[in-house]
Amino acid sequence: MLRSLCINIYFKWILLVGLNSITGFSLGFQSANYVGLSGMILGVFTWYLLYLNLDLYLQKTGRENLSHRLFLCAALRIPVQFMVFPDMYLGIAAILTVEYLGLTGSINGLIGTYFNTLFTGLYLSIICSIIFVIITAVDKIRAVK
Repeated sequence: MLRSLCINIYFKWILLVGLNSITGFSLGFQSANYVGLSGMILGVFTWYLLYLNLDLYLQKTGRENLSHRLFLCAALRIPVQFMVFPDMYLGIAAILTVEYLGLTGSINGLIGTYFNTLFTGLYLSIICSIIFVIITAVDKIRAVK
């Protein structure tokens, strides 16, 4: 039972993070630049590990309700990306942040693309946080009734 739960949580987060990165890949991938693609994949994998470990921590500490809300906010953010504008503007903000911080890499763009993906994910996680707050507020309102 516990083993299948662990497999499900790993699959759940790779699916959620992967689906949330569709627009980012379509906007950010420049054809024939496989080094840049590698940086994007590494960045998405980093976010997968972050969300997975946060969810594992929440479940380990008995905060299943927060874990469920985290899942919901990540799932609800998937259709938001198809408006394209939030992802596009946050991607531009990430590029400007990486340039400002001087994190552009010299290894054929791998490091720069990796940090662009990390910062885009950070800014998109703010959208997830807003969705999380809305879900929490709705839960609180429903609990009062």
